[in-house]
Amino acid sequence: EPGPHLPRPGCSQPARPPSHRPCDAMDAPRALLLILALAVGPVAAAAAAAAQTVDQEWTSLGAARQLLDTVSPNSTQFSGHLDGSVSPSATDFPLDSGPLARTATGWEPEGVHLTLWGPDAVLVSWQTGEARTGPTSDPPAPYDAAEVEGLVRYGTAPGQLSKTTSDGRDIVYSYAYGEAAGSMTYHSPILHHVLLTGLQPGQQYWYRVGGRLANGSAAPDGREWSFRLPAGPPAELRIGVLGDPGQTYNTSQTLLHLTDSKPDVVFILGNLSYADLYYSNQTDGNWSYPAVPASQQLRWDAWARLTEPLLATVPAVFVPGNHELEFLRMPPEYSWKATFTAFNARYPGPQDPAEINTRPNNASQYLNASNPRQFVNALKYRPQNGYWSVPLPWATVLVLNSYLPYGPTSRQYRWAAQRLATVNRTATPWLLVLMPGAPRTTFVPSFQALEEFMSFYEPLFYEFQVDMVLSGHV
Repeated sequence: EPGPHLPRPGCSQPARPPSHRPCDAMDAPRALLLILALAVGPVAAAAAAAAQTVDQEWTSLGAARQLLDTVSPNSTQFSGHLDGSVSPSATDFPLDSGPLARTATGWEPEGVHLTLWGPDAVLVSWQTGEARTGPTSDPPAPYDAAEVEGLVRYGTAPGQLSKTTSDGRDIVYSYAYGEAAGSMTYHSPILHHVLLTGLQPGQQYWYRVGGRLANGSAAPDGREWSFRLPAGPPAELRIGVLGDPGQTYNTSQTLLHLTDSKPDVVFILGNLSYADLYYSNQTDGNWSYPAVPASQQLRWDAWARLTEPLLATVPAVFVPGNHELEFLRMPPEYSWKATFTAFNARYPGPQDPAEINTRPNNASQYLNASNPRQFVNALKYRPQNGYWSVPLPWATVLVLNSYLPYGPTSRQYRWAAQRLATVNRTATPWLLVLMPGAPRTTFVPSFQALEEFMSFYEPLFYEFQVDMVLSGHV
């Protein structure tokens, strides 16, 4: 329950400093954020076994305090038992099954998704070509990203896509693993990112992604999708929240429920594909929890396909979590050289809105080589694509990252303190923080680091009266 430092919005709240929103800024119930709390990762899926008891406990507290499970497209809110088709055991789809299997051919685009970039901007991303894999002892050649230049055609009516832009980036990244990790080399498809700017909030846009081949001819177009950026006040802002989704059978059900709820924007709170639970040569759906740094990068391609029906139509804020780290030990000295390689390449955030930054973090500059759980050089190291803020109607959203240097001397902390101090609480009365790890948890592998993180940031949250912290992980 909110205390004096985190009051419910409304005129009963304690007085706030002039920099914060005035009491009458929230002039109608429509201003309240509607949160759809959904999580289906390994930890969350296990909780389904106790769903009946939990739901009965909430029901006994009265309708006003029931757990909100579902919001129907006509805005009807109701509580009820968890979906009976959700299994308490989490097993991934095999890579060659249904929603994960590649159906595109040649240069046909797939895995289309939208990243919220600003109040009038969205980043359109997708992949072309099939990933190239082979034994590390005899690896295949990677794609040349210049083989296909990504472009987006869009307009304000279906079938009338009069605007075209290719203002973006086309990249390829690679992972190579030794014998202990599966002896496989992976070269990604060509990953495309095109930034659309000058968009009108609340306006519906239709678009297709495609490209130009190096010889000047057109690459195949994808299907026509549509989206809109969230409308400003007095329109309702409907937010979908998804933590630790993975690519289990439960994931597909959760994505369907979330799509049916018609959110304006989706927050994805880390741990997207769980590719790092596999050896590099695994294709089944059974997690191996490798004892050495490893990953099955084909899981990233598959996750983009699985989530395309939702994320090609709703802008999202993607938060990197611990399963996005994907430590990669690189020759010649096999030190910790790269983290967040796949995530940054596929889901860049607007840390600098003027740049589409897809670079990995250079782990050798900020991690202790003998103990990658320890940060070094926090004062000078500048993380790539690790933390940022993005405005929404009614709200300013900050993304923080407890898996990059976060202490008082770090760039992240200094940026967060400065950004929180400059939020215009009249223009955006709500102030939200997104982070991958739960601020309060007894989960043994995480609680100590998160307690330390919160010891630095919680005073900032109180000082600048953050309204809500949303996290996943446990």
